Amino acid sequence: MTTISFVVDGPPVPKARPRLGKHGTYTPEKTKAHEEAMGWAAKQAMSDAGIEGPLEGPLSASVVFDMEIPKSAPKKKRDAMHGRYHAVRPDTDNLLKTLDSCNGIAFWDDAQIVSLRATKWWSKEPKTMVWIRSLS
Repeated sequence: MTTISFVVDGPPVPKARPRLGKHGTYTPEKTKAHEEAMGWAAKQAMSDAGIEGPLEGPLSASVVFDMEIPKSAPKKKRDAMHGRYHAVRPDTDNLLKTLDSCNGIAFWDDAQIVSLRATKWWSKEPKTMVWIRSLS
């Protein structure tokens, strides 16, 4: 079984709805930048593992979202929040939609993911950690 993993530093970004502009629809810049960072990190992980081309067959994915603790929270509360579940917005399912950026890189299509685990934590160091494992 093949496994790749990668980390995208910075606050996790949920997939935003497409916006309507004067030239049609577009993806907001913040979403686009995060998806590009995820794609590059996936590409680097594939290269580091010596894997050419997307993974085949059924896959398992685990994603951990280390969400940024608000700077507005009192210091005592910030320390207590670190490592606890992040049970507020953004929604986990919207954060997971950024896995689409790995289509054609780590896997052919995210429909290959048959098992998925996602966790959101409060963290002093925001980031997104991804593990993708081949099940065949």
